[in-house]
This record gives sequence, C-alpha cells and structure tokens, in this order.
Amino acid sequence: MNILIDPYVFCQAFKDHICTQTTKTLTDLEQDKAKFCFVLTNDLKKSYGAYIQQRPDKVHVQLAQTIARHLVNGTGFKSITIEISREHPLPAGVQEHILNCDLDKMDQHLLQIVIERCNSRTITEIGPAIVLLLACSGFERRCLQQKSFRNALCEAIQGLIVHCVEDSASIKQHIIDPQKLTNDQQHDARFEDQCALWLGRRLELGCYTGVERWGCEIDIFCEVCEGGTHRFYLGECKLVHNESDGQEKLEKALEQLRERVKAGKGVEHEAQGVEHEAQWECFVFCNADFSPDILEKANRLEQETGATIHLVRVTMPSRWQKTPNWKLQDKDFCEIKS
Repeated sequence: MNILIDPYVFCQAFKDHICTQTTKTLTDLEQDKAKFCFVLTNDLKKSYGAYIQQRPDKVHVQLAQTIARHLVNGTGFKSITIEISREHPLPAGVQEHILNCDLDKMDQHLLQIVIERCNSRTITEIGPAIVLLLACSGFERRCLQQKSFRNALCEAIQGLIVHCVEDSASIKQHIIDPQKLTNDQQHDARFEDQCALWLGRRLELGCYTGVERWGCEIDIFCEVCEGGTHRFYLGECKLVHNESDGQEKLEKALEQLRERVKAGKGVEHEAQGVEHEAQWECFVFCNADFSPDILEKANRLEQETGATIHLVRVTMPSRWQKTPNWKLQDKDFCEIKS
C-alpha cells in the first residue's frame, strides 16, 4: 500500500496530550513495514530531517524520530522517491474550500504528490492509489485539518484515502490482501449457486447452474417430465454490484429469458411435435428493486412467450462484498411476482 506521511505527523508525537494515538499509528507502520511503500520527495525528506535533529528523551518521540530517519536515509522501509512531473491544478470541487482556510507550501506539495500518484494509477492496481496520513488536529486554520476539505478531496480525487493519525481505527484497515480478495465474477458464480439451492428446495428438484441447452447458456436449469408433460424451469441471476446498474441488468435478464424460451420452444416442438405439452417457468433473481417498468415488461413477456415469470428480490448479507463465503437463507428470497 502506497502511503504519504504529512510531516506534521511527527510534530504530533512531541505533544503529550495527543501523542498516544499518534504513537499507536506509528507503531503500526513500524510493525508491518513490509506492507507499506512510502512515497517521498526530496522536499519531504528535508522536512522529516528537522525532527531527526532534536534530542528528546521520551520513547514515543524516539519512535517518531526513528521512522523519520529511516525515511530520510532510505533504510528500514520500502519507499519510492518521485519528482512532480508538472504542476497539477486542484480539482474544482476542492478549490471552493480553500477560501476560508490556509494552504501552506507543504500542504500544496502534499496535494501535488497525491494528484500525481492518483493520475498515474493503472486499472490493474488493487486498493487505494495512495493513503495520505495526516495530522488532523492542532492547526485550526489549516485546510487539511478541516473535515469538509478532506471529504471534498477524497470525493474529487479517485483512488485517494485520507487517514488521520489521531483516528482510533488502525491505518492497516486500508491494506487489501489480493489473496483474500473475492472478485465480482466469483461473487456472481456464488450468487447463482445460492439461488439454485433455494429454487431446488422450493421445487424439491435438483437444479443445475451454467447449463448449455438449445444453443444458450442458462444460469439455472431444471427439467421435469411427468406423463406426457415436460416442465422447464429457467433462472437468470443478476447480482448488482453498483446500484445504478440494477435496471439495466434486470432488462437484460428478461431479454435473455425471452431468447432462451423461444429457442427452447423451437427445439422441443420439433422433437415432440406437440408444442403445448411443454410448460415453462422462468425466474429472475436480483438484489436490486424491481421497478414498475420491469414488472410491466415481465407481464408483456408472459403474454408473448406463454411462460410464467417469477421475479425474486434477494437480500444480500451485510458486508457480502468483503466476505468470500457468504450464504443466503430462505428468508432472504422474496417473490415479487409469480
């Protein structure tokens, strides 16, 4: 994780009334040094060097000086020294906040580093582009000390996380371990499996996922033959990772079901000779709300295909995106339309 340290962080370690949490944060950096890469410039090294020269006898200040020394001398920590390629203007959403506060030369330098690093971030990088470790208290007129300014900064600069050295939460919370990361495709596959299990319990049938049939790939598929009647159960699963994508994914699910039912009817009619002997039930599983427009389109699809359309709203567990082995229970499935 790339981390940029505000020089004032070391200043906080000299203040007895606020040093406890600062010391804890610095200890986290020292103990897990292999997980951090510190972003430096020559100007930052000069600023850190000011704290190396002082000779206090308190342990927490000695720790701050040791870390500053490592950063200046390039020992003990992973680091990268950069030079700003050009001057970066502050985002418009940030500029309006600087009218009522002070942005000194070092603060401007920190923001230039942040913008430089976030602009150079590649799409394959995991986690934040950079974490700015700030001293957020004790400087009343300082822009970076004001929460509204920090919030605007994070909103305007994609890939930036600001962590205040005084925060009780550990800075290690921002570290992302790729080995423990579950990507969207894995969540999608698990969603299909969990929906298939629920449908299987409801129908008392064995349901399969990822089935190739009639030249189509079907998320969930069940088939029953009773006497001379075939029943086909088709399911489309749409796990929404971004709320704004919900409507589009639901429309796509209905269109996919239309294609699959038409393809299946054509093949089954040719094989059996009597089309009405096959019955079709289609399920759409989604963790987004079903709008009135989606309900209307589902009704039109029923009239067009003769299939019964079931719309099932799925409630996901809390923090499911951070949990690779989440599970769904029967109570998490609510049938909106059948």
